[in-house]
Amino acid sequence: MSDNDFKETIKKFATGVCVVTTRSNGEINGMTATAISSLSMDPPLLIVCIDKKNRSHELIIDSSSFAVNVLSEEQKESSNVFATPGKDKSEYLQGLETFSKTTGSPIIKDSIAYIDCKLWAVHDGGDHSIFIGEVVDSATLSDNQPLLYFDGDYNAIADQ
Repeated sequence: MSDNDFKETIKKFATGVCVVTTRSNGEINGMTATAISSLSMDPPLLIVCIDKKNRSHELIIDSSSFAVNVLSEEQKESSNVFATPGKDKSEYLQGLETFSKTTGSPIIKDSIAYIDCKLWAVHDGGDHSIFIGEVVDSATLSDNQPLLYFDGDYNAIADQ
């Protein structure tokens, strides 16, 4: 099987779009992520998979914390900015209205929801690391429609 075959197949898995944020020694960063899943309810654990070359990877290890911000349909621009490789996201993140809770990781005010996590464990996952976060705080912030990703593009929930 080729890498391209796998990429084309996995694009058929619809997923929500999130921005994972962190703060370490005064530096803030964020990255768009779709490889996120709940892991356990007791204790409450979450999985986030991050490319080892991404700046957020080392910042999360240094800070031992991160926040997952669930994006709405209106936040496509934020998703695109945080998904751009090599771009410094700290200035853009500073321009957004944010707040922090238990871990100090930035939480984007306009997000649908957030999940604030302490780093529980890190496991090797090939070119990614599998970060397991212990959820220390979470909340729903709005009833907006989620930003979805399917087949290489953004999508919306169809009206029924």
